[in-house]
Amino acid sequence: MVGGCMDTASGEIRFVASESGWTDAVGGVEVVWEDDPGRLLWEKGCLLRCELPLKLPLYVPADEISGIEERFSSLLESTVAKLRDPHVSYLVEGPVASNESRHSIILHGDDLSFDSHLPGNSRTKECTTGSVSCSEFFPEKRYNLSLTRENADAIEITVLSNQSVGSLKPGTTPVVEYFPAPAPASLRLINLKLDILCYSPIDFPVPVAVSELVIPGLADQMSVMKKIIASEITQQAQLCPYHFVPPGLHIPVTTIYDTRYGEIEEKQSELRKVLHIRLGLPLDRPLLRISDALAFGGMGKRVKSTSRNVSGGIMSLIDGSYEYYHYLHDGIDDNGWGCAYRSLQTIVSWYRLQQYSSIDVPSHRD
Repeated sequence: MVGGCMDTASGEIRFVASESGWTDAVGGVEVVWEDDPGRLLWEKGCLLRCELPLKLPLYVPADEISGIEERFSSLLESTVAKLRDPHVSYLVEGPVASNESRHSIILHGDDLSFDSHLPGNSRTKECTTGSVSCSEFFPEKRYNLSLTRENADAIEITVLSNQSVGSLKPGTTPVVEYFPAPAPASLRLINLKLDILCYSPIDFPVPVAVSELVIPGLADQMSVMKKIIASEITQQAQLCPYHFVPPGLHIPVTTIYDTRYGEIEEKQSELRKVLHIRLGLPLDRPLLRISDALAFGGMGKRVKSTSRNVSGGIMSLIDGSYEYYHYLHDGIDDNGWGCAYRSLQTIVSWYRLQQYSSIDVPSHRD
């Protein structure tokens, strides 16, 4: 719980906080005022991203349809437990630097410690990768990090599972075992596409970040998806997470959309409207459409135009971004007659970049 009070005489503002949430345990806290909080935020921390597509086999006895939700919950619990298995490894890769290189390491299950943040923990010291911090994946200056819709910088985490470790002896071949079902049953494949973002202090050891942020984040997203899928498990919802940084927010927000409906479906529009209200976003423009989602690892950057001193000219400003189309674009020689076409292309690009439309910018032939 965080609160504040102002001295009416001096105008001084004092903040108080309670970690327990109870008013009888409130203490004063020091607050750092920063004119550019976004800059401070990314100088002190970074993003970690993990994508994990899953195909989970759910066997349902023909005479036990009522217990399908319980079986699904048990399946997800066992899946979460496997993320902490010693045979699971994690490939950790930093953003692509200006010289086209990227720092990467592999963490094995034995390298992770789920209590490594505790003082005096010896296991972290024994780990060969325990001393690697998140900052080592960003060799360039911190303020060069990008968090725009077109290009977001994040440490990429890839889950690798070696199921054959310890199961085979040298010189042997894999063996397939068959266990017949005791009763007639049907198989349903549950497709999950996990995609999480975690904010981590820049000096956090990577094994700690994976064990205390990434793995719990994957478990939390599975839990959220379970509630959606279990309510209509026979319909096979096509859930997909997307990350956004709407104007005014410095930390990305993640939404989970059912892509069966498409963005023009009324149900999807109502969901986005509710999210706009909850996040305090304006209702006069779309900010949480799929085309607004963050793109990771992109190299493109939009260049802002500069003003020119033209005698008698008038400078006009627009709200938003657009792409400027001019003569000879796209290999078409329309010099002297294509002004109307180019103006239309520029206008359509504005609608696209503001996410009012997803249609392509028309060509001359279109």
